Amino acid sequence: MKDGGWLAVGLQTLFRWVGWLLGGLILISMAGGGVRLISGGDVNGEREGEIKWDDCREKLWHDERPFSELLSIYTCHYDRNAGRRIIGGVCARLDYPYFSNGCRTANLYFRQSDIKCSAGFWADPLATGCVKEDSHE
Repeated sequence: MKDGGWLAVGLQTLFRWVGWLLGGLILISMAGGGVRLISGGDVNGEREGEIKWDDCREKLWHDERPFSELLSIYTCHYDRNAGRRIIGGVCARLDYPYFSNGCRTANLYFRQSDIKCSAGFWADPLATGCVKEDSHE
Protein backbone atom coordinates (compact mmCIF):
# COMPACT_ATOMS: atom_id res chain seq x y z
CA MET A 1 0.00 0.00 0.00
CA LYS A 2 1.31 3.42 -0.91
CA ASP A 3 1.78 6.19 1.62
CA GLY A 4 -1.61 7.78 2.33
CA GLY A 5 -3.51 4.76 0.97
CA TRP A 6 -4.93 3.97 4.38
CA LEU A 7 -6.27 7.53 4.57
CA ALA A 8 -8.11 7.17 1.26
CA VAL A 9 -9.64 3.85 2.35
CA GLY A 10 -10.67 5.38 5.69
CA LEU A 11 -12.31 8.39 4.05
CA GLN A 12 -14.04 6.16 1.53
CA THR A 13 -15.46 4.02 4.35
CA LEU A 14 -16.53 7.12 6.29
CA PHE A 15 -18.32 8.61 3.27
CA ARG A 16 -20.03 5.28 2.58
CA TRP A 17 -21.40 5.17 6.16
CA VAL A 18 -22.52 8.80 5.99
CA GLY A 19 -24.30 8.06 2.71
CA TRP A 20 -26.12 5.08 4.23
CA LEU A 21 -27.09 7.15 7.25
CA LEU A 22 -28.45 10.05 5.18
CA GLY A 23 -30.29 7.66 2.86
CA GLY A 24 -31.87 5.94 5.85
CA LEU A 25 -33.00 9.24 7.34
CA ILE A 26 -34.55 10.27 4.04
CA LEU A 27 -36.44 6.97 3.77
CA ILE A 28 -37.69 7.24 7.35
CA SER A 29 -38.94 10.81 6.80
CA MET A 30 -40.66 9.79 3.55
CA ALA A 31 -42.34 6.87 5.32
CA GLY A 32 -43.51 9.19 8.12
CA GLY A 33 -45.04 11.57 5.59
CA GLY A 34 -46.77 8.66 3.86
CA VAL A 35 -48.23 7.41 7.14
CA ARG A 36 -49.50 10.90 7.94
CA LEU A 37 -51.21 11.19 4.53
CA ILE A 38 -52.73 7.71 4.80
CA SER A 39 -54.02 8.40 8.31
CA GLY A 40 -56.04 11.34 7.02
CA GLY A 41 -53.76 14.21 7.90
CA ASP A 42 -52.38 16.66 5.43
CA VAL A 43 -48.67 17.32 5.04
CA ASN A 44 -48.99 20.29 7.41
CA GLY A 45 -50.75 18.17 10.05
CA GLU A 46 -54.30 19.40 9.47
CA ARG A 47 -57.37 17.60 8.20
CA GLU A 48 -60.77 19.03 7.47
CA GLY A 49 -63.74 18.03 9.59
CA GLU A 50 -66.08 18.95 12.39
CA ILE A 51 -65.04 18.64 16.01
CA LYS A 52 -66.90 19.34 19.26
CA TRP A 53 -64.89 20.74 22.15
CA ASP A 54 -67.68 22.19 24.32
CA ASP A 55 -67.47 19.34 26.84
CA CYS A 56 -63.70 19.70 27.40
CA ARG A 57 -62.74 20.77 30.92
CA GLU A 58 -59.91 23.00 29.75
CA LYS A 59 -59.64 25.02 26.54
CA LEU A 60 -56.19 26.30 25.55
CA TRP A 61 -56.29 28.93 22.81
CA HIS A 62 -53.03 29.53 20.94
CA ASP A 63 -52.17 32.39 18.58
CA GLU A 64 -50.85 29.88 16.07
CA ARG A 65 -50.08 26.20 16.00
CA PRO A 66 -47.70 25.43 18.91
CA PHE A 67 -44.22 24.27 17.93
CA SER A 68 -44.48 21.37 20.38
CA GLU A 69 -47.55 20.12 18.48
CA LEU A 70 -45.99 19.93 15.00
CA LEU A 71 -46.26 16.13 14.86
CA SER A 72 -49.90 16.11 16.02
CA ILE A 73 -52.81 16.11 13.58
CA TYR A 74 -55.42 18.82 14.13
CA THR A 75 -58.98 18.72 12.84
CA CYS A 76 -59.99 22.04 11.28
CA HIS A 77 -63.22 23.71 10.26
CA TYR A 78 -62.19 25.95 7.37
CA ASP A 79 -63.83 29.08 6.00
CA ARG A 80 -63.36 29.19 2.23
CA ASN A 81 -63.91 31.75 -0.49
CA ALA A 82 -65.67 31.21 -3.81
CA GLY A 83 -62.44 29.85 -5.28
CA ARG A 84 -62.32 27.19 -2.49
CA ARG A 85 -59.16 28.69 -0.97
CA ILE A 86 -58.88 28.75 2.81
CA ILE A 87 -59.46 32.22 4.25
CA GLY A 88 -59.57 31.20 7.94
CA GLY A 89 -61.02 28.72 10.37
CA VAL A 90 -60.58 27.02 13.73
CA CYS A 91 -58.38 23.97 14.37
CA ALA A 92 -58.57 21.69 17.40
CA ARG A 93 -56.86 18.68 18.93
CA LEU A 94 -58.54 17.01 21.91
CA ASP A 95 -56.80 15.15 24.74
CA TYR A 96 -58.64 12.33 26.47
CA PRO A 97 -57.45 10.79 29.76
CA TYR A 98 -56.88 7.02 29.72
CA PHE A 99 -59.33 5.99 32.44
CA SER A 100 -62.01 8.66 32.25
CA ASN A 101 -64.91 9.72 30.09
CA GLY A 102 -64.93 12.99 28.20
CA CYS A 103 -62.36 15.38 26.94
CA ARG A 104 -59.73 16.75 29.31
CA THR A 105 -58.04 19.45 27.20
CA ALA A 106 -58.81 21.12 23.88
CA ASN A 107 -55.85 22.71 22.11
CA LEU A 108 -57.29 25.31 19.73
CA TYR A 109 -55.95 27.89 17.32
CA PHE A 110 -57.30 30.14 14.59
CA ARG A 111 -56.21 29.04 11.11
CA GLN A 112 -54.74 31.89 9.11
CA SER A 113 -55.73 32.56 5.51
CA ASP A 114 -53.79 30.95 2.66
CA ILE A 115 -54.32 34.21 0.76
CA LYS A 116 -51.73 36.75 1.82
CA CYS A 117 -52.86 40.31 1.13
CA SER A 118 -50.73 43.42 1.34
CA ALA A 119 -51.62 46.42 3.50
CA GLY A 120 -54.91 48.03 2.52
CA PHE A 121 -56.35 44.78 1.10
CA TRP A 122 -58.29 41.88 2.61
CA ALA A 123 -59.23 38.34 1.52
CA ASP A 124 -62.80 38.60 0.24
CA PRO A 125 -64.92 35.47 0.84
CA LEU A 126 -66.86 36.10 -2.38
CA ALA A 127 -63.84 36.83 -4.57
CA THR A 128 -60.90 34.60 -5.39
CA GLY A 129 -58.20 36.91 -4.06
CA CYS A 130 -57.51 40.23 -2.37
CA VAL A 131 -59.86 43.20 -2.55
CA LYS A 132 -59.07 46.84 -1.75
CA GLU A 133 -60.22 47.61 1.78
CA ASP A 134 -62.51 50.57 0.95
CA SER A 135 -64.31 48.66 -1.82
CA HIS A 136 -66.51 46.51 0.46
CA GLU A 137 -69.62 47.89 2.06
